[in-house]
Order: sequence, then structure tokens, then C-alpha cells
Amino acid sequence: MKLNKPYIYFAITALIIYLIGLFFKGIEENIDFNIHDTYFIIAKYHLATLIAILLFSVGLLYFMFYRLKINLIKRLASIHTFTTIGCLALFFLESFFDRNDNDFPLFDTTPNYIFLIIRSILVLVQILFIYNLMISTYKHVFKKL
Repeated sequence: MKLNKPYIYFAITALIIYLIGLFFKGIEENIDFNIHDTYFIIAKYHLATLIAILLFSVGLLYFMFYRLKINLIKRLASIHTFTTIGCLALFFLESFFDRNDNDFPLFDTTPNYIFLIIRSILVLVQILFIYNLMISTYKHVFKKL
């Protein structure tokens, strides 16, 4: 699939995630993160809003590079765009539609390593994005000299 304007994909994905988050605004649904002895409880609406803002910001960076005519490496941009959107789709399927019978489990006896890997890939693919921005900016600046 040809990827000409990745900022459009990020804007559409941010809008969809925000609309999904609006569905959870009136409901007291939250996500619990357990890091050692500390529990972080975040409302699903707030998490969806944060992720939508981050996606919109990434799309805005792609748009700025497009308007400044700085050519990004197409393959890295494609990998970043589709991996990010795919991992977020899987993340939202897991977190928003996971119906756990326990209100507040004290420990998790069944760790889900697949979603841990998906989250790790989501974080690592952002390094590709930063690398792409730096290399493309470097090539653009030194091409003009």
C-alpha cells in the first residue's frame, strides 16, 4: 500500500480513539496499572483522550515535515504508521473490552505476554519515528549546503 500522507491516517485514528473514549465518559470504567506496590488507576476516557492527543501530535509532525518539504524515509514511515495504528487497535481491544469479573484483583495469576509484547513493540516503533525524523532532517539540511 502506498503511503503518501501518513498524517491523515494518524488524524483519523486519533478521531476514532477519541470517539471510543467518549463512549466511556459517563461510565466509571478505568484501567489499573500495577507497578510493584503502586496501583495507578486511570479513567478510560482520560486514557483515550491522551492517546488521541499523542496521535494527533505525531500526525502534526508528519504534516509539518510534509509542508516543509523534508522527505522522510518512506519505508520507516510506513512501518511506523501501520505498526502504531495496529498495536493501538489491539491495545484498545484488550483494555476497553476486557470484562474482568474481579473488581480489584490482588494478583494476576495469568499474565498475558502477548499484550506485553504488543505494548513493547508500540514503544519500540516510536524509536523508528524519531530516527526517521532525525535522519531526514540531517539529509535535508546538509543537502542544501
